[in-house]
Amino acid sequence: MFLFFYLTTVLSFCFYSWTHLHLAFWRRAALPSALAAALMLCLTLLPLWHRLIFGKNEVPWLVFLGWLWLALLFWFCSSQLLVDLWNLLAYLIKLSAGSKLPQLTLTLKQGAWGGIAFVLLASLWGIFEVKSLHLKKVEVRSENITPELDGYRIALLSDLHFRVGFQDIILHKTLNLLEEAKPQLLLSAGDFLDGKINDTILEHLGWLAKIECGDGKFAVLGNHDCYSGIDNSNTAHNKAGFRLLRQEGIEPQPGLWLYGVDDPAADGAFGFDKKPPLLQTANTDNFNILLQHQPIYLREAEQQGFNLALTGHTHGGQIFPFNYLVRLTHPYKCGVLQQLSENFWHYNSPGTGFWGPPFRLLSRPEVTLIILKHG
Repeated sequence: MFLFFYLTTVLSFCFYSWTHLHLAFWRRAALPSALAAALMLCLTLLPLWHRLIFGKNEVPWLVFLGWLWLALLFWFCSSQLLVDLWNLLAYLIKLSAGSKLPQLTLTLKQGAWGGIAFVLLASLWGIFEVKSLHLKKVEVRSENITPELDGYRIALLSDLHFRVGFQDIILHKTLNLLEEAKPQLLLSAGDFLDGKINDTILEHLGWLAKIECGDGKFAVLGNHDCYSGIDNSNTAHNKAGFRLLRQEGIEPQPGLWLYGVDDPAADGAFGFDKKPPLLQTANTDNFNILLQHQPIYLREAEQQGFNLALTGHTHGGQIFPFNYLVRLTHPYKCGVLQQLSENFWHYNSPGTGFWGPPFRLLSRPEVTLIILKHG
């Protein structure tokens, strides 16, 4: 079902984009048009034929090229859709107003060149933004936070996606920001590993292992951790100095309770076939933190006495316009501390790394520093 949906979607994008390019530039040039169609189709199906030929033995530059192309294709297709909608609106306005208005429609070449310019600008912005990792400070104030915990510092990472071809610059910036933040507790909200572990990834994990926190480093499994193999993900977390919390809790400090749960993918749950996690009832005298990958089942967490839920997964949509589309399935705001009830907050991290296309557009990555405040 997923394969059918994927092929239908990407092939539609490909055909729609090629049609606009053909009409704009190659209407009278059959050979260039045919060659462009073949190249676009080959690139669009690259993730599929790459998997069929190489299996799980990924060729990093082919994976990179495949995701890069899909992002560029989606942006160009979106731009042409906007051009078509504009031309339709301009035509209807012209039709109703008669000859009183000047011609407002764009020509095929104007629309295509505008789309190409948009793709170039979006790509440059996306490359810059994916590397513009910053430290985001978030204060949480609650009566459940004891005076002794006032000012307690928790750093949150999410969606690092360690994989073949992982960009060193992202990890170096992450380490520098953690040194700046000086957290007492370091958390990872899942999607830590994304594929096989090789020597380069082991080296990267070793760098992260050098970050020391007085009260420890804890993590939960995300869906990509599960796809990568739970044993492999457990190994990766151990190499980086993290302890996985799998339906279990710890007390880093008196009065502070941290409970972590697996992503539903650990039980093979996909789509809407997800069951609420088994949450341990929290002690209402503590400040209770739930660490999970996806921003789901938050009402259940509130009912079990948790005060703060920390999640990731959405990447804030990662690239425009998915920033807005992601809210259809995950309505909670990303990168904003939301108070969902009198004594329950939720923070959904936009993530630290990236997945798929090497871009971020209107979804800046971050290391989150959560500062607890009494009162």
